[in-house]
Amino acid sequence: MMEGLLASFIKIAVAHFLAVSTPGPDFFLVLRNSLMGTRKEGIYTSLGIMLGIGVHLIYCLLGLLIIIKSSDHLFLFLKYICAGYLFYLGQQAIRYRNAPQMANEGELGTARLTPFMAVRQGFICNLFNPKAILFFWSLFSVVISSTTPLWLQSAMALEMMFVNFWWFALVAYVATHPKFRKPLAQFQVWATRLMGVVLIYFGIELLIAKL
Repeated sequence: MMEGLLASFIKIAVAHFLAVSTPGPDFFLVLRNSLMGTRKEGIYTSLGIMLGIGVHLIYCLLGLLIIIKSSDHLFLFLKYICAGYLFYLGQQAIRYRNAPQMANEGELGTARLTPFMAVRQGFICNLFNPKAILFFWSLFSVVISSTTPLWLQSAMALEMMFVNFWWFALVAYVATHPKFRKPLAQFQVWATRLMGVVLIYFGIELLIAKL
């Protein structure tokens, strides 16, 4: 019995880590905010993504995902909201012009976003992504059943939130580390604009995708 529960936990953990480490809108949003601002902005964005994941996990565990998934209109609404937000963030990055001066500990100069604004961007980007809803639907429907103990479901949820935050915080740290930042400094404006193009690409991909 315990071996089966442990196997379920490992399946969830591995599948989730593979999904998180694959570059997507969240990944490029953290990169964008780290390049355009400071390491702290990237980390606060990671916190917002973690909170978005927390909301997904809560409605999965409460069984509300069935209601969300069964409503075509709600799915279309989420799809348009997420795509529009990615377009907005992408065009901001494309219009980026001035690279701030290097600051201490590998961060960039003046922060553009308050902690609340960075958290909000990460939260909205993750929460309104219908593909995240489908991911958790498929993951939980395969591994979790009505007989899965509540403590194990809670442990899986906490593990996913923990891994999400620290993975994206690591992305922010590496992107702003002097070892990587200094060679990138002369290309910072173009690298930031590239992040904007990628975010817009994900928005277009989401709009044309059949969910």
